[in-house]
Amino acid sequence: MGPPVRIASGRPSTSKTDENVDKEQKILAANRKLTIRELADDLNIAYGSVQDLIVNDLGLRRVAAKLVPKDLNFMQKKDRVDIAQDMLSKVKTDPAFIKRIITGDETWVYEYDTQSRHQASEWRLRDEPRPKKPRRFQSKKKV
Repeated sequence: MGPPVRIASGRPSTSKTDENVDKEQKILAANRKLTIRELADDLNIAYGSVQDLIVNDLGLRRVAAKLVPKDLNFMQKKDRVDIAQDMLSKVKTDPAFIKRIITGDETWVYEYDTQSRHQASEWRLRDEPRPKKPRRFQSKKKV
């Protein structure tokens, strides 16, 4: 005979049911930006139980949005590629051309960002890419 089986004392978990997992999955599919606290309030389940369901059962993790300077449309991307190819062809015909190129950059520092890093984060699967957050919204005051 082996060692005696120890039964855990305490209340059995009533929050880790297939029904709650399905509800949580449907809610997160509709809005990936919800917080654990909001989900706990919606499902009437403890905060720690919701966190356990999200991380262990659904395999999701909270991922912050990747800040990108601009969200370019197809035509803007195509124009940039065309300009770069044109400059490369000019360098091939005239090697001194590259010495005549003047580059510049402009940096605007705004007083505040309208959305915090946490507000822009989402629940994602491990193999899903991070969401992108283009810097479109700007404050009225510049520093």
